[in-house]
Amino acid sequence: MANITKSSSGLLFKEEAWTDLSLLWELSPNDPSRVVLSDNSISLLPGEQRLELLIYAPKDRGYVMQSEIEYSPVSATEAAGNTLRSETENYIDLEIRGDDEKLCSYTKIIVNDDSVLDAKCSKDGSKWLYYGNTKMVDMNRIGYYIGEGTKAAPFNIKKCVMYKDNNVLINNFDRTNKLKLFDVNGVEITDKFVVKKKNTQMIIDGTNLIFPIDYLKVQSCDRKTGEVYYEGEMRDIYGGDIYEYAYEVEFFIDNVMLTDTVYDLGTINKDKIFNLKISNKEAYPLKDKDLKVSYYSVYNPGYKLAQLAEEDSDVFSSKLTVTLEAGETKSFKLKTIKDANITNLEDEYKFSIIIE
Repeated sequence: MANITKSSSGLLFKEEAWTDLSLLWELSPNDPSRVVLSDNSISLLPGEQRLELLIYAPKDRGYVMQSEIEYSPVSATEAAGNTLRSETENYIDLEIRGDDEKLCSYTKIIVNDDSVLDAKCSKDGSKWLYYGNTKMVDMNRIGYYIGEGTKAAPFNIKKCVMYKDNNVLINNFDRTNKLKLFDVNGVEITDKFVVKKKNTQMIIDGTNLIFPIDYLKVQSCDRKTGEVYYEGEMRDIYGGDIYEYAYEVEFFIDNVMLTDTVYDLGTINKDKIFNLKISNKEAYPLKDKDLKVSYYSVYNPGYKLAQLAEEDSDVFSSKLTVTLEAGETKSFKLKTIKDANITNLEDEYKFSIIIE
């Protein structure tokens, strides 16, 4: 049966136990007397000056900063919340005040690759209020602040999580099948998620979700009959996670079964054609799938020097459209090409063969 595995984690940073303040955080002004640490939160205490707790933002990429907070101001003039700073010391506050409808338990700051940020907040983690969006040039730090006021309420930060974006991707999902999601008790909760489809990707949109999601059971089902082709588990899920849905197939080169997804055929001193056999071990047909030569690493040129053809054809390419019935084994040709500019590839002659 097909399987699903996490190939890339979206988690960038998290702070949940505040018993010791990480050196990644910068306190400004540096006044430790206005910080109280505990097992489950850090408290910024009021004072005569504004107090900030900042961490350097990820460079050269977008990200999401999600916070669980606790703040109960006693007057309309008190303010605390998230803050962002630039290299030139410009700053933007996402302010929470005592008279504000945005008095909340969760905040999300979503920064895209062009440093445009969207901000939102929620009392329960499901219904969100929108702050708005803006752009800050040279933004390099992000974190929290409490405004000045000696009699103000403390600002408590329970959890800080940073992840790559709001989407969870499942690659190589059969576009003709239906995705179903279940909780740990086996109750279907698909309708609680926004699920999108793009080519062979299934995208779980987590814009309005709180990460991490502890557990999801995933089913791939026939749209008409409801037959379950695959059932697997996803755990400790963060925005930006990438999962791979892989069919159960076996590859043979010259009748030797390949036990790794990366293939190294050694030194290529001349063009050579191998016999490639593919066996479908699924209980259902794989129809009109792409059989492709893909890269092991963009730094290794092997994938550029391997091509595929039907068994009775001499027309080679990097991709074929194939159909394999349940239990069927088919033969193809795999040609390795000598590159005149590379005299000895050896360990660098690596590539992957995939069906998607």
